[in-house]
Amino acid sequence: MGGEVHELNAGDSIFLPRGVPHTFRIKSAVVRALNYISPGGFEEWFRTLGTPAKSFDLPECIEAPSQEELKDLVKLSARFGNRVLGPAPEF
Repeated sequence: MGGEVHELNAGDSIFLPRGVPHTFRIKSAVVRALNYISPGGFEEWFRTLGTPAKSFDLPECIEAPSQEELKDLVKLSARFGNRVLGPAPEF
């Protein structure tokens, strides 16, 4: 977040202020997360981008997005007032 790396463990939390670039990397096989987004409205980004789960089972394999899908993500992000700055940093 903002050029700093924060490693969070089970039970930890972090505040990501609006306007500060951020990304995340999941380093375990399974993760459960709770996100609070304020003010409301950005949840529509997830509804538009995602597809409803058909079950609680994890998918066997998740493929990396295609270049066309990444272009759509950038366009969708702009529609919701967000900017995709580039590939996630290595850490």
